[in-house]
Amino acid sequence: MALKKSTRKRRAPAKTVRRTNTRMRLIEAAERLFAQHGIDGVSSKQIIQAAKVGNESALQYHFGTRSALVDAIFEMRMSPINERRLHLLTELDQSGKPPAMRDIARILVEPLAGTLLQAVGRSFYCRFLERAQSSPEHVNVLVRRRHYSSVLGCAAHYRYLCPQLPRKIANLRMEIVLKTLGQGLADIERELAAVRPVGAKARNSVEIGNLIDCLVGILTAEMVDARPSLGGAEEE
Repeated sequence: MALKKSTRKRRAPAKTVRRTNTRMRLIEAAERLFAQHGIDGVSSKQIIQAAKVGNESALQYHFGTRSALVDAIFEMRMSPINERRLHLLTELDQSGKPPAMRDIARILVEPLAGTLLQAVGRSFYCRFLERAQSSPEHVNVLVRRRHYSSVLGCAAHYRYLCPQLPRKIANLRMEIVLKTLGQGLADIERELAAVRPVGAKARNSVEIGNLIDCLVGILTAEMVDARPSLGGAEEE
């Protein structure tokens, strides 16, 4: 007589669940504090207290270094955003229509803005991202991660649309676009975190549309040759 396989799902061991919950509480507490006070303006003790974790060595156990903790925040937030951006890039490529500059800006903005609006004032990630963008060390952590692949895809489409633009200038403009994106959404996030006035949702949609317009302006700006006199002596 054959034994029937059990259809009941095995529960994860209680110890594993506790570890996962502790790790998540630390990530969320760190994200909130980093967004409010800066990545280098928060102590490990403050994070542990905010996460309501009794073990003072919890941060060291789960992450080891502050850079690894920052990386964990990026991983949690950017993985789904990266997947959404890649999906939109695939749709764009398969549409049969030539890509437009606004498509690139929209793909960069909308997935991140969507998660911000869905959180309804409970999001801290855009403000955290704004803080991280001011530190080359933490930006390098983001760039090295696989969830940066969609940004590289957008950059490739941008260079395709502007073959006359030197690669160095194209890369510089993408950096400016990403910083502007982070700062613009951080401002919207701050507004949503405050007491939401009547019509805030509609106004936020207008602000996001305006942000897309601004990014298009950066990407399509005419390149003016740098003159040797800039930053030096005035021309006679």
